Amino acid sequence: ARMRVATRGLDMTLVALRLSGRPGPACPNFASPKPTRVTPGRRFLKDSSSRRLTPRQSFSSDQPSAFPDPDSVAVTHLLTAYDFDTRTSVVQVTPLKLRGPGSESSLGAKLWREIRLAREVRVGGEAAICNSNELFARAPKSWGVGVVLRVGEAGIVTETVTKACAGFDLTTLSPKRLNRETAASDDELELFSKLAGEALYKHCVTISETNHAYDVSRTARGVVFVDKNNTGGARTGAGEVTNTVGNQASKNTEGNHESHLKFEVEVDARGGAGTPATLRVATSATSEVSVSVRQWLDRLGGTSSEMKRSMTNLPVVALGGPRLEGFLVLRRDGGSIPDPGEIGAPRPELNGASLLQYHRERYPARVSLLADADPTAEAVWLVPKGGEGKRHGTFGGPMAYPAELLGLKNVMSNYSYTSNTSSSTSTSSAGANTNVSKTSVVTAADTQRGVTSLRVYLGQPFVETLGLRLSDRMTRLPEPVVVSSGPCGRLVGSGSVASGPAIAPAADKQSASFPKPKLLLVRGNSSEVELKAKLIAGVSSAHEQWSVRAEATQSTTDDINNATTREFPADEQQLQSLFRRAQKEGFDLVIVECNGNDYLESLARQAAQTTRAPHPRRGVFSEDESARELSLELGALRGGQASSFPGFASSGLVNLLLDDPTPLGSAAFVGVTGISGLAYRNGQHPEQCVVGVVDSDARVRFDGTRERRAARRGEAAGGDEISGLHERTEEIDAPTDEDSVEHETAFPDTGTDYASASLAAGCVAVEKAVAVLAGGGGKPLTRLVVHHEGRSHPAFTRGVLETARSKYPQITKIDVLDVEREPGSVTGRVLRWDKHGGTRKPDKGLTWRVSPTQSVAVTTGDTNGAGQSDGYLTRPLFLNRRHGSTDPLGLAKEIVALAETRVHGFGGAHAMPVTLRGGGVLTRIVIV
Repeated sequence: ARMRVATRGLDMTLVALRLSGRPGPACPNFASPKPTRVTPGRRFLKDSSSRRLTPRQSFSSDQPSAFPDPDSVAVTHLLTAYDFDTRTSVVQVTPLKLRGPGSESSLGAKLWREIRLAREVRVGGEAAICNSNELFARAPKSWGVGVVLRVGEAGIVTETVTKACAGFDLTTLSPKRLNRETAASDDELELFSKLAGEALYKHCVTISETNHAYDVSRTARGVVFVDKNNTGGARTGAGEVTNTVGNQASKNTEGNHESHLKFEVEVDARGGAGTPATLRVATSATSEVSVSVRQWLDRLGGTSSEMKRSMTNLPVVALGGPRLEGFLVLRRDGGSIPDPGEIGAPRPELNGASLLQYHRERYPARVSLLADADPTAEAVWLVPKGGEGKRHGTFGGPMAYPAELLGLKNVMSNYSYTSNTSSSTSTSSAGANTNVSKTSVVTAADTQRGVTSLRVYLGQPFVETLGLRLSDRMTRLPEPVVVSSGPCGRLVGSGSVASGPAIAPAADKQSASFPKPKLLLVRGNSSEVELKAKLIAGVSSAHEQWSVRAEATQSTTDDINNATTREFPADEQQLQSLFRRAQKEGFDLVIVECNGNDYLESLARQAAQTTRAPHPRRGVFSEDESARELSLELGALRGGQASSFPGFASSGLVNLLLDDPTPLGSAAFVGVTGISGLAYRNGQHPEQCVVGVVDSDARVRFDGTRERRAARRGEAAGGDEISGLHERTEEIDAPTDEDSVEHETAFPDTGTDYASASLAAGCVAVEKAVAVLAGGGGKPLTRLVVHHEGRSHPAFTRGVLETARSKYPQITKIDVLDVEREPGSVTGRVLRWDKHGGTRKPDKGLTWRVSPTQSVAVTTGDTNGAGQSDGYLTRPLFLNRRHGSTDPLGLAKEIVALAETRVHGFGGAHAMPVTLRGGGVLTRIVIV
């Protein structure tokens, strides 16, 4: 205990030295030591029931110093991307417009729908897209409303669309020239990217007619390839797959499940002249599922309402065609879900074709899958990612799908992707549970080999249609810049699991501005009194060791005593209902008592996954009965914060991370996401797009997620609340884990609605940052950094600038930064190579400048969310500065520090900065 107090005092002393401007010695980086040895700072705890050794994740500031290797050799970092030269490429595009009764917008939507239906129809055994040189893309609004652009001469697709639009006039407008190097707007750069993606898809579909090495499908961002040959022995044979669906344990006796390499490819032409256009490739492992949803429904008695309820919201993937992933929704008698209709019935949205006819005409692999389909069978609803909350049957929302063409993603035993030359395996903290799927490992060596093979397969995909040549070699990154942290370095972190929170929780009389926490306890084999006593003892012990004020300890104790308690439900369905009700009613935290019982823990994790709740974290009681991580978790609900970096964005001539001087005053970082949701609700409540506001000491001054939970509690007040365990609700929250938010893949085709929503979100981001920091009584706000989740619309930056310049002239420095990550964008992978170690994953905390406005940052690396460590190849963040003068490398270093900042008690592997770590309601779940 004395050592912990001394450590905390040392942290505070060094923070004071840094804030006074006195330099400190060189310090280690965020990178963990070499993966070939166990990190001494990572504690290993033994599970009481299974005696497994499970890594206990902690903060990077808890890690020991990573001193340089005296035998170090030259290291090269590569990005799985390929540049292509656009300097001499000028593309001629022909605008098309449909004229007739109706508005320009509705006519444009009809024209685009007919083109999408026509270009995949197979003529003479080949897709229409392969029988002509036509490429199509929707034109930017600046080119006119309802305009579709065509590259190439009119061919079979144009002919088919003309016939389908009988009674309307398909008009060809004057051709225009599109030059990426002289593009006048971001819309034209985005258009160039879309056309390049279409050219890539056309080229690959043509190749796939004779070369069957990859399954090829189109996505909103680009093209997805699944390597059909590279299974690497990760195979589960017939009769070996077990899973629990509902309450029935089932065995797969109809086929195999194989793990394959999946490549997501996207063309990024942003940046304009001086910045090379790139083709980025991201790798992951995927499973090929041979048992369809229809087979499961038939096998398990799918006509019963109980079985439909058990299978609703399970993750599914489309089979035999475009790789579409989402969640399954089944219609039940008396429910609010509309009837999806029969799969053999004509549908007006398909021009009178049925679902059977539509899929058979376009995708040869689906002909055999639909061979025995009953035309009178009912379709099911597929909710694609990002389609939650949208109206059934609308663009981007739930779509009717034949159950024969969907497979359950989790109907498989645990497996890992293992290449023919790699012995990497998968580990998980989920426990010994065969009913919970585990993330497959794709190592750096797997990625290098797979991406190189894909590049050979692609050849030169843009020469024929766009006249562009693609580089043969991966993009080589410049020398990385390491973001430093530690107890003796330039950037000093405050707070840890050992020394206590950086910001202590507040007592009731101190936290009037914070809503009181609302907790739900799910007890296992303990009584309510025993469980609460155990939690109170663990929290009190941790607070005493950290020297937390007695008033704050008492307030936290009162929160536990006032918590709602429920017994662990008898089956998984009731547990799912309990989690849904907790989210709907705005509970801040659900504490599930498992006491090391693997079965109960597996039920809790599976229920959280099915209901799309955050990934449950495991809270551990130490030998002295203290619960430090749980205490930090509870403290965060009272304004506490686990860790911070005092002075990381200080103002003046000396800045801890930036090379250029910053204006005197204070800095604020604000995160914005969910703009497509704002457009969907017609611009109502734009303040809900603000995720968080952070000051120059990395202190979270505003937590939008907590505010939304409190608002939901107000809406739910007056009901029976959590007592109705058997009541079901169809309202599902979009976030799937702590870092998840709604992802905007590109500019949605919502016209001015999305632009208006972006403008409103930009305005409210500035207003919120100023309002939050105005009451601090400190320095005036002079620097504002706005983090946008995913690619932003140009109107967003305009809203930020107009509001700041017209209302707050004291803000003299403004940066707007798009923070992109998967699955919202294809960020590629960073590979580390040296002649001794070969190809490995990069260290955590590295940053690179890849263009005058773009940078890449590695913010995770020790482990991923499933506990995988050595073999796991992390996904970097791709950062694109939309406005400002700050060097993109400096912005990347700030992102790394903010990603390392912890609010709650569990470290994990947060990819996103704390400004964007949230969204939705996010009722957190802790297993004890």
